[in-house]
Amino acid sequence: MVYAVQLKRKVLAAFVYYTGRELPEIMISTDIQGDALLMCRYYGLRFHLEFLIRDAKQYAGMEDCQARSEQKLHTHFNMALTAVSLDRAAY
Repeated sequence: MVYAVQLKRKVLAAFVYYTGRELPEIMISTDIQGDALLMCRYYGLRFHLEFLIRDAKQYAGMEDCQARSEQKLHTHFNMALTAVSLDRAAY
C-alpha cells in the first residue's frame, strides 16, 4: 500500500514482472483491502468488457434505442450485449 499524491489517498499497488521485459508493469487500485492477484485478474478482464461494449455499440445497435422507459432501455441493452456475446461464442 502506498500514498498516491495526485489522488490524495492510499492505493494498493502491484508490480507485475514479465520475462524478457526490464521494467515492471505497475497496477494501482483504490480498494486498499483488496487482493493484488485479484486486481491483476480484473485488469485483464477489463479489455474483454471494453471490446464487448464497443462491438455492441458498433454492430448491434446498442446506442440506437429511442425508448424512454428504464425497463425498455434495460431490455434493449441486454439484447445488444447478448447478440454480440452469442456471435463471439459462434466463432
